[in-house]
Amino acid sequence: MSNIVLPCVIIAIVLAIILVLLFLFIKFICARFQERAARYVAASRAREDRAREDRAREDRAREDRAREERAREILVERARFYAEARYWATRAVTPPGTNSECCICLGEFEKQDNGDADDDTMTLPTCYHRFHATCIMSWLLLAKKNTCPFCRTCISTTFIRCIHWHFRHLIKPSSQLTVT
Repeated sequence: MSNIVLPCVIIAIVLAIILVLLFLFIKFICARFQERAARYVAASRAREDRAREDRAREDRAREDRAREERAREILVERARFYAEARYWATRAVTPPGTNSECCICLGEFEKQDNGDADDDTMTLPTCYHRFHATCIMSWLLLAKKNTCPFCRTCISTTFIRCIHWHFRHLIKPSSQLTVT
């Protein structure tokens, strides 16, 4: 009977050793797969982070370009506005053959001693028609018209804004006109 037990014990020990080795092998393989999966996830997250940073950088660059473009547009608009304001403020000399009386109030223009137009007149930049400053301001600002009273040529809104600014900041407070 001892001869029978001995091979059973040996088989049990060998099976136990095989099971332990099999367990260790499976654990080793699982650890390798886990390590590879962790590296893959880390690399994937790093790629996503780089892609997110690239998109954010592109978005910031696009926003910067849009802001720069808008700033350029504003500068161009302001340059045009100030050019028209400067033109209007200097009350350009009216070309020959233009009107000699204000067609709004039908009053004659007074000449200064040096032959220039009176300071109280204004020349429109589009058609060069001349008016008394208070008359054209009433026409453009109070009556809310955007055309020349004489020839109906359209006047730019920038020029009208310039007149409004000029009226608010440069005309004496004792003026008869009021703009709301």
